[in-house]
Amino acid sequence: MVSDGAEPRAQAARAMVAQDARWIADAMMSTSNHKSGSGWLPLVLIGHSSRIVYEGSILLRSSDPAAGKPLLAALLDDRYGETIERSRHAGKLLDDTLKSYAQLKDEMSAFYLAHHDEFSGNAVWFARWLETDLGLYCAPSGRILGNNVTGHFRAGLSSATSLAQMGRQLFEVAEEQGGALSVLAAAAGDATPPTSTFDYANLGRMVGKDRKALAYLAKRYDPVLPVESKLLLLMVEAEINTTDVVLPLIERGHEEAVFRARMISTYHALRAVEEMLNADPSADSPATIRVRSLLDESSTRGLLDDRGVRQVRNRCMHYEIRSRSLALDAAMPMFGIVEALWDRTFDELNVIVRAISGRLAEALSLWRV
Repeated sequence: MVSDGAEPRAQAARAMVAQDARWIADAMMSTSNHKSGSGWLPLVLIGHSSRIVYEGSILLRSSDPAAGKPLLAALLDDRYGETIERSRHAGKLLDDTLKSYAQLKDEMSAFYLAHHDEFSGNAVWFARWLETDLGLYCAPSGRILGNNVTGHFRAGLSSATSLAQMGRQLFEVAEEQGGALSVLAAAAGDATPPTSTFDYANLGRMVGKDRKALAYLAKRYDPVLPVESKLLLLMVEAEINTTDVVLPLIERGHEEAVFRARMISTYHALRAVEEMLNADPSADSPATIRVRSLLDESSTRGLLDDRGVRQVRNRCMHYEIRSRSLALDAAMPMFGIVEALWDRTFDELNVIVRAISGRLAEALSLWRV
């Protein structure tokens, strides 16, 4: 058992940063080997990369001399720091203290209108009814893993960024994140560059589907929800489907990093769906009632309401450990943080979160008018 001194806390924090950086770098580099997903999978995973870069950079720049690593921090580039920060905040879905639900709906409206304007009015007049403005990218099962509208928001780019500009900006953001991940991977003292080891073959062939957003969303979720709320739900659905479908493929050898990613995504997805339904109590279609029932189940409430679980979520998101009372054990998964904050084990919580994320993914995929 390590002591509760500052140095063990710093060692644990740096180790988690390095683990997460190596995991997401491996996951991103390995996408190039998947023929149908090489263009889409990086967009599906960019939120995890943004979180790790943003939060890991905070740790390296910490004013606490035991936690910060100024020599490594000096190697970080901040040209797209604001973009990465927006992408990280987008990953909190509706659990963002900087923006209200109403503000997020306004943002979704702006992103939708930008894509609608970009894709509309380009065909000859008699063929314009065939034009589409919503591009879905899906797993072979039909599960939605992303789309152009909310993917634009999730990447942290401004709604004013045109499609012509987007490709170049995303490339430059990816370059900056890649450089940052190489730095963060050395946070625990191992300067070996991250490598590509994952195989996405079991994902199967990813499929693109073009739809008219208003027509498609009219059939999705609850009929009383406005289109902006439905776009937010579409983003949540993509996030939790990625958690359920993609993360298991990139878990081997990186179990602790994937646990943190799964914990964060599942917690925020549940919170987002709950907040939207609480804001619209008249949403009561049969499919909506099934989603509400899932939110009311004891296992879900335990994940959302238990103080210990919320603290575990915080430790998954924010690397720096300030509490001196937290007992750490380097021999245990995640340094024993789960056991120190909750009355069950890392493995038990992982099973619970995996099960809830799978059930939520299924419920959202089947949530239709």
